[in-house]
Amino acid sequence: MTVIATLVLGKTNGQPVLMKVIPTGSTNFTTMEDRLFFTSADSLWTSNGTAASTYFIKKTGEPFLNVTNLRLGSFIYFTTLQADGKTALWRTNGTGVNTTKIAAYPTIKPLIVYNGALYLGIDDGVRGYELWKLNLSNVLNIVKDINPGAGDGLANNIIISSGSLYFPAFAGPGGFNIWKSTGSAASTVMAVDLPFTALGLNLTDVNGIIFFSREYTSGFINYGELWKSNGTTAGTSIIKSLSDDFVTFSFTQLLKYKDKLYFYLIENSGVDFVSLWSSNGSSAGTIEIKHNIFIDIALSPMFITNNTLVMTASNLFQLPLKKSDGTSPGTVNFYTFSNFYSGSVLEPTEKLFFFTDNATVSGVESFDEIYQSDLTTQNSRSLRELYGTSFAGSNNIRNAAGNVYFTTRLAFSSNPEERKLRLWFYNPTKPSSNIPYFTLVNATTNEDIAWLHNNDYIFKQAPLQINVRWNPTTNPGSVTFNLNSIPYRTDNSAPFSLAGDTGGDYNQWPVTTGNYNISARPYSLPNGAGTPGPVSNVFVNVVATSTLKSSEADNDINNIESPESVHFEAYPNPSSDNFSFSVLNNETGVAKAEIYKADGTLVEKLLETNVNEGETVTFSWNGTQYLQGVYICKYTSGKKQIIKKIVLTK
Repeated sequence: MTVIATLVLGKTNGQPVLMKVIPTGSTNFTTMEDRLFFTSADSLWTSNGTAASTYFIKKTGEPFLNVTNLRLGSFIYFTTLQADGKTALWRTNGTGVNTTKIAAYPTIKPLIVYNGALYLGIDDGVRGYELWKLNLSNVLNIVKDINPGAGDGLANNIIISSGSLYFPAFAGPGGFNIWKSTGSAASTVMAVDLPFTALGLNLTDVNGIIFFSREYTSGFINYGELWKSNGTTAGTSIIKSLSDDFVTFSFTQLLKYKDKLYFYLIENSGVDFVSLWSSNGSSAGTIEIKHNIFIDIALSPMFITNNTLVMTASNLFQLPLKKSDGTSPGTVNFYTFSNFYSGSVLEPTEKLFFFTDNATVSGVESFDEIYQSDLTTQNSRSLRELYGTSFAGSNNIRNAAGNVYFTTRLAFSSNPEERKLRLWFYNPTKPSSNIPYFTLVNATTNEDIAWLHNNDYIFKQAPLQINVRWNPTTNPGSVTFNLNSIPYRTDNSAPFSLAGDTGGDYNQWPVTTGNYNISARPYSLPNGAGTPGPVSNVFVNVVATSTLKSSEADNDINNIESPESVHFEAYPNPSSDNFSFSVLNNETGVAKAEIYKADGTLVEKLLETNVNEGETVTFSWNGTQYLQGVYICKYTSGKKQIIKKIVLTK
């Protein structure tokens, strides 16, 4: 069990910190560990988290194509577009003198760092697009001409599995197969001769098992297949196969999580039904985690924060943020975006998830504020709410070793100051100014969990043991702790903690659920004697577990099966108010019709009546009182269900 606490900011904490007003057209924001790189026109910039370390590096004289986070030694690599149309490869260590051009070819794509070398896809204009490598001494060589001649041999997907590079490659008849390399021409060989002709594969490694998918149509039957490989032809086999003469199948966003493969399965029957699945590499172990978590949407990438999957999607507007611990009950919504909001900027860190949304504080709304979340509803709040200052127009959120860079700009503001692009740095673990603060500690591992601030929620569940440490700005003779204004204990040596410690091995605070005011006061002498210092306070709410429950009820849209009939009409569609529906019923019995939001929330029940097989059923829905957007009408007759997507406009 984890304890999760959000980071509530006060103005005296000095967070976030304004770095600098930067050129308005800045782009290509990329972090390497704790350092940020970005570009403006043909200029390269960097920041190391302070105003003084935010500076212009060098003009390249060429527009930038891409700034990567691939690193060799102290150098990162980027590409520019030359006047002759060729792509130029550069490297930089953050200084102008060491920002240099390495080579230029018709196509250059940095792909991966492996065994002290940068591997790239390069078309040199002679041998097609092939695998190359660059060492730290700037020696650039082709690894192997996989498809001899001017034809392309390499695809862009390349991974490391069991100590070798694996990638799809084309070597003539037979299409793409899986190749491997350890960096030499001799070691670059076909590893898996696939039993089918592939036009391209996306490979994902999970503990030495390579997963990939295949989707195709044969004889009017649509197939979707999940495969695995140990890097040999004999060790390559199909795990899961789905087929239908109407529905198409797609496995997407294959991701390693908790030593398993997790992915979306998209079933399309005119509408995309997106379900969350996992696989341990066996047929029996390839299972559905949650059915129809999204419907007919554009998927955002899956993220991992706090050892939890984070997911979202959008149709006309941004759908709720969901989290999953890899189980069906643990796959739930934890944040719902503002009405009509779209295009959220999403960025994970190790412990917190950052995103943008509109924020309303004290009745005043501002747009594109930056939010932080520990993946609970209670602790998902805007920095405007926490800090007391608006960061409207937030964008370009980038994780930098747990810290966050972001920009603000209101492009259409009448205030010229608000139209400037400002770069900010935010450390969510402690104040930037010299003030005391409290830290939540895991009393079992002695590791810090989070910077504690007023109104944090601490979700505590056995067997987790916690303590609270107070961090003074000086070294006092002692610190007295009060709990809800009642003396609790006195600590005479650092670290100063509520429940005490033995040489830094923290004791457990035997806390029960409730609201607590923790205060700490330093004294110049041991045992609470001598000159007292100012009191520090923090108010926290301790609960046994998150009160968040899944919004998906047993009878909601998550239980829709693939449609078995297309005789379901809605008209007019789109509509600004009334929809009329006509369904050719396919089974005698009780028929039901319901309207759902696109995220699966039940909106309204329209119909429940006895009908006969072959009967045409008509009904209507008035959407005047509802917000515009995509809705789903589900029609159920016996055990069979069909759906119709409708669009409500205003």
